[in-house]
Amino acid sequence: MGVFAVDTLDLSDTEWSPDDSTIVIWDSPLEYKVLIYSPDGRCLYKYQAYESGLGVKSVSWSPCGQFLAVGSYDQMLRVLNHLTWKTFAEFMHLSTVRAPCCAAVFKEVNEPLLLDMSELCLSDDFAQGNDGKHDCWYISQKEDCCSFLTY
Repeated sequence: MGVFAVDTLDLSDTEWSPDDSTIVIWDSPLEYKVLIYSPDGRCLYKYQAYESGLGVKSVSWSPCGQFLAVGSYDQMLRVLNHLTWKTFAEFMHLSTVRAPCCAAVFKEVNEPLLLDMSELCLSDDFAQGNDGKHDCWYISQKEDCCSFLTY
């Protein structure tokens, strides 16, 4: 492997394929250009979904390396296959994502979690183990101490 020039105005980022056989390079957010290079510097494919407008926002390989997902500022996700580098699928991503009412949404925080464990207790049934009648146990801070869910 060596050093080689790439056909970009302002290279934004690079990412190796999972099997290290190709390198994907994309241009600045001002130009939509995705370039696929071999490790020896040969340009294998140049992909442009359109010519004017904001460009590539993010790129990610599938774990097997057979697909390349390209997210762009036009709210589209385009999936390319690794054999022809042609668009395999396109998905629209709206700016607002509405989840179903039963969906759980989590947000990571960088603050330590402070819990008051002084009120927690285990019932005798739970302490002795699952007797096969209950499929799922959970510990509660309510007066009933422990509760269980059955199916």
